Amino acid sequence: MLNRQPAVIEDTYADSRIPADAYRPTFVKSLAMVPIRAEAPIGAIGNYWAHRRRPTDEEVELLQALANTTAVAMEKVQVYGELEKRVRDRTAELEAINRELESFSYAVSHDLGAPLRSIRAFSEIV
Repeated sequence: MLNRQPAVIEDTYADSRIPADAYRPTFVKSLAMVPIRAEAPIGAIGNYWAHRRRPTDEEVELLQALANTTAVAMEKVQVYGELEKRVRDRTAELEAINRELESFSYAVSHDLGAPLRSIRAFSEIV
């Protein structure tokens, strides 16, 4: 993934990029890996084979299509998460503003009550 391009390893024991000792206890003899997000890889998707094999160009292209789709899905999850946070933050702001408005409305209502009672009493006298 350091090269930001697919890696096709026909023989895991003969390729210097592979730590052969790490693969010895496994079934893996060949592999193909492609980066998830080529411009700034965040992972890889690959396929392993239990026998020595070179994947076809179509198989590598299919793996890359899966990786590209995965990258889009991961970016959407990130965008949705950011949007949800913005909605939560904005909701909290609006709730605070509503509390202030309710407090103001109560104060105005209370402050206007006394003068209105005086006007009412005066109008009854008149």
